Amino acid sequence: MIRAIISDMDGSIVSYKHEPYNSSWDAISDALPREIQKKWFEMRDHYVGREDQYAEWFQKQVELLKGLPTKKAEEVLFPVPYSRGVVDFFSSINGGHVTGLLSSGIDFVAKRIKKELGLNFQISNQLEINNSRFSGKANSRVNLYGKLDILNSLLKKYNLNSEEVCYIGDHFNDIPLFENVGLAVAFNPKSNRVAEKARHVIYDYRELEKLLK
Repeated sequence: MIRAIISDMDGSIVSYKHEPYNSSWDAISDALPREIQKKWFEMRDHYVGREDQYAEWFQKQVELLKGLPTKKAEEVLFPVPYSRGVVDFFSSINGGHVTGLLSSGIDFVAKRIKKELGLNFQISNQLEINNSRFSGKANSRVNLYGKLDILNSLLKKYNLNSEEVCYIGDHFNDIPLFENVGLAVAFNPKSNRVAEKARHVIYDYRELEKLLK
């Protein structure tokens, strides 16, 4: 029996316009001056896939946000661009499951999603804000390549075993979680390998209702 529904955020629960990751990280860059935004994507393309350099990538990209007013970020990030069926699905749960986000995306978005969808928790990367501006510092709570360790801590916190968890993700860093939960679901998977590692592939969160039954 599935007792917990845990989802990735970027590219799964939300889909921002920037391809190929549809992420909150790339979306917030729209609030930056054009030259800094260009550096943002150059940096992303340089570091992606370099697991051993993730901490360096994270810090350097966060520094590009220094001084950005949170109001400008809100203008490009909100309203949250939920993926198809997300709001309807989470409205239908009625407290019957532990629900949450596990994401290497930014808490500026994840906190809003937690509130709007009524989730039990969100774990994401924390951007520091001072006087309504991003400070250029952050707390990397969710390493892009380390989500499984956090999932294991969540199992202990909520007294769950892995077979009682449904996890929804879309990208390569979700595969380790697919291999360690009872119900692995790929939402609009970004590669054939992601689709193959999931038990089910969906393109609308409302399809989860049938899978859970």
